[in-house]
Amino acid sequence: MDTFKSYSSGVTAPASHAAEVTPGAEALSVATRALFVGGRGDLELTMLGGETVKLVGVEPGYHPLRVTHVLSATTATDIVALW
Repeated sequence: MDTFKSYSSGVTAPASHAAEVTPGAEALSVATRALFVGGRGDLELTMLGGETVKLVGVEPGYHPLRVTHVLSATTATDIVALW
């Protein structure tokens, strides 16, 4: 039972969907609310606004990033897209 079903789901709301990410494979099917990183490393990303950025030494955990693509130069591991 989802007691919050009648509430709107904003960017700061908890994620309702998740998918494992393979860096470089292809663009994500939806923009993320966040990425979960399981293993420390670099993230090379295309942001929702279109910029490509490299985040160096990202620690494991939850990162509130609006991302459309995780690029092949990414060395962080066990990445999960949340939306």
